[in-house]
Amino acid sequence: MQCCGNAFSVGSTVGWAVAAWSFEPPPIVEVPEIDYYYDEHSDLNTLQLEGIVIDIKAVYQMYELDAAKKVLKPVSGKLIEHSGEATGWNSDQGDHKFAAYLVSITMPVIA
Repeated sequence: MQCCGNAFSVGSTVGWAVAAWSFEPPPIVEVPEIDYYYDEHSDLNTLQLEGIVIDIKAVYQMYELDAAKKVLKPVSGKLIEHSGEATGWNSDQGDHKFAAYLVSITMPVIA
């Protein structure tokens, strides 16, 4: 979003090249089933998803170092209702860092 995505808000008509979700869900209890994900820099985006945005939640995650793999892994998270324009420039929430948006769209068209 910050470098290449287009800002959107509830009511926006969007068209994104997406990939089927194939990852573990974020460690957040309230996360519903995730069907697709959008990453502007992914080579896996092979489906076209279009629809009208009906809900936006900001995803925040807290990370810890996985010393064996030498990577940060998410260990907890929270969802916060997002109103206004989604630009990717959300402020962190204490130890929880902004990670993504969880977007619901109405009448999605997958091509």
